[in-house]
Amino acid sequence: MKKLFTVLFLMSISLSSVYAQISSLEQFQKTYSDYFLENREYIHLQLSKTQLIPGENIWFSAYVYDLRSNLPNKLTTNLQVALFNNLGEQIDIKTFYINKGFGQGYFNLKDFPAGNYHIKAFTNYMKNFKEDLAFIESFEILKNDNSKSEVEKNYDLQLLPEGGHLLAETKNHVGVKLINNIGKGEYFKNAILVDSKNNTITDFKSNQFGISHFSFTPKLNENYRVLIKSNSGKEIIKAIPKIKKTGVNLILNNNTPKSLFISFQTNKSSIENINQENFYFVVHQNGKYKIFEESFDNHKLIKNIELSKKDLFSGINILTVFDKKFTPIVERMFFNSYNLKRLDVNSKVSSNQIDSIEVKLNNDFDKEQNLSISIFPVNTESYQPNHTIISSFLLKPYLKSTIENGNYYFTKANENKKRFDLDLLLLTQGWSKYNWQNVFNHDSIIYHESQRGFKINGKVNKQNIKDQKVVIKSDKTSLFEVIKPNEEKEFALNDLYLVENTYIYAGLLKKEKLVSTPMYLNILPKKQKTYLTKEYINSYNKKKYNLSSQVVIDDFIESVNYLDTVILKSSNHRPVNTLSTHKNVTIIDEQLANSFGFIYQYIETRGYQAVTTEYGLQFYSLRGKHSLNSNPIPLVILDGVMVDDMEYLRFLRTSEVESVEIDKLGSEYGVRGSAGVIKINTKSIIESTQKYNDLFNLKVEHGFSENKEFYTPKYKLFFSEAFEKLGHIFWNPKVTLKNNQPYFFKIPNTLSQKIVLYIEGMSTDGYLISEKIELQP
Repeated sequence: MKKLFTVLFLMSISLSSVYAQISSLEQFQKTYSDYFLENREYIHLQLSKTQLIPGENIWFSAYVYDLRSNLPNKLTTNLQVALFNNLGEQIDIKTFYINKGFGQGYFNLKDFPAGNYHIKAFTNYMKNFKEDLAFIESFEILKNDNSKSEVEKNYDLQLLPEGGHLLAETKNHVGVKLINNIGKGEYFKNAILVDSKNNTITDFKSNQFGISHFSFTPKLNENYRVLIKSNSGKEIIKAIPKIKKTGVNLILNNNTPKSLFISFQTNKSSIENINQENFYFVVHQNGKYKIFEESFDNHKLIKNIELSKKDLFSGINILTVFDKKFTPIVERMFFNSYNLKRLDVNSKVSSNQIDSIEVKLNNDFDKEQNLSISIFPVNTESYQPNHTIISSFLLKPYLKSTIENGNYYFTKANENKKRFDLDLLLLTQGWSKYNWQNVFNHDSIIYHESQRGFKINGKVNKQNIKDQKVVIKSDKTSLFEVIKPNEEKEFALNDLYLVENTYIYAGLLKKEKLVSTPMYLNILPKKQKTYLTKEYINSYNKKKYNLSSQVVIDDFIESVNYLDTVILKSSNHRPVNTLSTHKNVTIIDEQLANSFGFIYQYIETRGYQAVTTEYGLQFYSLRGKHSLNSNPIPLVILDGVMVDDMEYLRFLRTSEVESVEIDKLGSEYGVRGSAGVIKINTKSIIESTQKYNDLFNLKVEHGFSENKEFYTPKYKLFFSEAFEKLGHIFWNPKVTLKNNQPYFFKIPNTLSQKIVLYIEGMSTDGYLISEKIELQP
């Protein structure tokens, strides 16, 4: 007894040093809520393809999600996406623009050799958190390899007690995982649990991912082993983890549709010390929680608890049991399918032409949805992502270890088996990603802000600039800012949309004229260096697609070095949705020039209000204002360049304008044109361009990377095994479904007997979409 007391005393001291002191339920609730007060934004990328032919490029659509609100995350606009080789070395990184949770991008892989690659997406804001929140996916550039060498398989056998430990003299549930040396689960059908005398206690077999479980009641001083014979005939042996003499454990039953059953257990060695002692059961998810108390009454060793699933959280729930000192002692994750925010999309072929097929997406939902679609021959082997948007947002954020084929658990066929397999997966995951040491010792300071566009810091290198303003203009984007420097001749512009490898121009505005002046300009943030975890590299570098000997890449496409591009565009909606009738172009003649001294005065007669002040000019409409900070305004385009700061327009004379086009709906510019578009073309475009080129300029080394239009190699034959397995028919990174309206788009007709559509997406109110649809043209 003295020895046991010493162990328990030392354990108490150890736990006190690890966890902050929580003295009340109220303090626990506040500490837990504070840890999740800040938004943990999560990312999913749908790749256009995961097995590529040399010379193909990779496209993606990006979705950013707020797990607290289950809505698209609107805070961050800067998404960092990096590429790594099979050694985990960063070989490229770009920044892509995210608009209200949605974006798309592209990487040129023309000079990339065959091999395994990894793509990682993250934001600056993620650095505030202990958990690794980045999205990582792998892809492979293929080659014909005629080598026949085989690698001998080695195995890692993991035995994982439910709740985290084994307790003597009670029923225990143990998860089993068998992983081979290429990082995949290894199926087995011959496995037994034996005691020290080689008596068989129970036998079991795995699912296709090498995951299984068994139950038994261990004796304290007995030694147990698991023996597994792999399909290759190799025997794997592992001892059962250490068995605790005292304590509690639990067994969870999640196999019924409406209720969750918990068996909370102790043994005879423990009951005297914990009889009628309260334990706190906390069911929690992303800062939300439900707490209830339980105890062992009248020396009973089992407490059976039933919870209604409709009262729990949708998706992953984490059940943690705390003792009276709020020390976590048992934890188990489970998945609740009740009331998931998931939408169904269905599709059909609406017409079949000689060179194209029109596809219709049906839409019965009353909120806008943003989708991405990749289309292949039905027998494709070139699209094998590890995650869909469902598993990326509903599963991956909570698990510490890498998940093999996370998308399997949310496909719609054979759903009962997949729910069972998902519970097996969660059983073998142990404690969740959210470490209680971090929760109880949380520093609430935000060190890394959400990045919204880019910032320019500048200083004018001239002695006297009194009453002069700095003009900053981009040759590519809507950047056109007029700003007054401070007394130190310094200035700053925030939340800018800058495009990588373009130029910005700077000059001084003096008496309505631009003059070239030396300046110091600095663009922030700079490009970052990021890394892959060793666990990820070790898990995925050994995975390799087995290219069929019948598929010869060089005979598959016209050229590897130079791709003949086929531009594939989704069509607009039916002609009834055409909006061009709302455009109105006015040629400025002498009469108009004499009637309106400045062009803004004429625009006021076209349904817009122009407000002039000492410092500038602004147009207003009933639709409001739009910028990177998002307050809707009519979009103004001057000589083909979108303009944000319109002080220059205040002094633009009507006689200097060639034409004005008013588009009150602005549909071709999406959200940016929602309050209408005003296009102004001056009579001196060439002179204006030359004028800006003479100004001080700076190349944008780090800005938003622009997307490129999708194209495929020019395939020699559609009727081939190569095309059936590795051909790519269509990719569209941005399909917008309007409220209850169908969507039509055309794809090339490759004469395939069947095609398969992989659709990922998210609605504006947070419903997730993931579909695999087979169609017969």
